[in-house]
Amino acid sequence: MTRSEINHQISSYQTQIDSCYRQIQEQQARLDRLLELKSKHQKVLADHYCLQDSRTSQYNYMANAFPQIRFAKAQSDVMLELLRSNEATRAGKGIEDSIEVIKQEIRRSEDKIDDLNRRILGYNNSISNLRYQLRYAED
Repeated sequence: MTRSEINHQISSYQTQIDSCYRQIQEQQARLDRLLELKSKHQKVLADHYCLQDSRTSQYNYMANAFPQIRFAKAQSDVMLELLRSNEATRAGKGIEDSIEVIKQEIRRSEDKIDDLNRRILGYNNSISNLRYQLRYAED
């Protein structure tokens, strides 16, 4: 290879490295957004379960404290029905499923960043080899 060809190849690798760094920045921004979204979902899930626990406590209190009062019995029966409903279970499961999807997307972004870093390392190794060849290249 001539000096000109080697310099052109080095320039090409540097362009590829710049492109990889831009993609890493994009992936890092995406990763930050995903981590924030995951955190928000986890808070919603914790709140959901906290409310379910509170409702269960209220049910237990009503069922045990006033079993003979018809109104309290009717109210505690409604609360029990709500606690055992598929809707309450599906709500928690839906949030958990969303968190899993977000975790998968986080792993994809992390894998993409790792891949880009490996490519940058390869380009840098190639540039080093070309610079070594440049010492002995003819014009």
